[in-house]
Amino acid sequence: MGLNRGTQCFEKFTGCCEGHGIGKLKDFQLKIPIDPEVQAVAQPIRRVPYHVGDKLGDKQDELVKLDVIEKKVLSQVLQDCDGVHNILDDVIVHAPTEEGHDRRFENVVRLLSSMGLTLNRDKCQFKMSHLVFMGHVLSARGIGTADVKVKAVVDACEPTKVRGFLGLVNFIARFIPDLAAVSAPLRQLTKNGEPFVWEPEQQQSLDELKKRLSGAEALGFIDKNAQLR
Repeated sequence: MGLNRGTQCFEKFTGCCEGHGIGKLKDFQLKIPIDPEVQAVAQPIRRVPYHVGDKLGDKQDELVKLDVIEKKVLSQVLQDCDGVHNILDDVIVHAPTEEGHDRRFENVVRLLSSMGLTLNRDKCQFKMSHLVFMGHVLSARGIGTADVKVKAVVDACEPTKVRGFLGLVNFIARFIPDLAAVSAPLRQLTKNGEPFVWEPEQQQSLDELKKRLSGAEALGFIDKNAQLR
């Protein structure tokens, strides 16, 4: 769910020039009631496909409203704060101006303090011109790819685990034009019963993905007040 919730978060960064990563909560414990008669089952972590992320996110919000599931405590505390967004316990405070940024940050600190929550100062970053958040770089220019994500794709050799490689590519799909068409030869290898044969068209697909990602530019934030052409 991280990628798509992150996507919704990024869409709200309009005209941001001051960023503030306030790190993680410190010394906070959440008590979870456990039925001793129910056998615990460990579910593997699964990446949510990009094309169904918004639909699953809407369903999650619906379940929250019906009290079927509960929101994370931090999300509840910060939900009415302007210019403040979080994914799990990672929080960002942003604003178009330094003055507005400071005002919002002070409000967050007061609010967390009133709830008995504290911040780990060692994990805080103050007044940053750009921040790495959820595998993306956020700045006044827009949203860019984190170097580590780009490097993982660009340095890839002929991948024997094609699904894993495509999953990594999918994480930064928005920065690769015509991804579906370019990656088609690689996706062909993931079909059931398809023999793994690395042909020139697969190599060409891999090389083109690397080329397009290496030259990817930052995507500007949506300006809802801009005139449509």
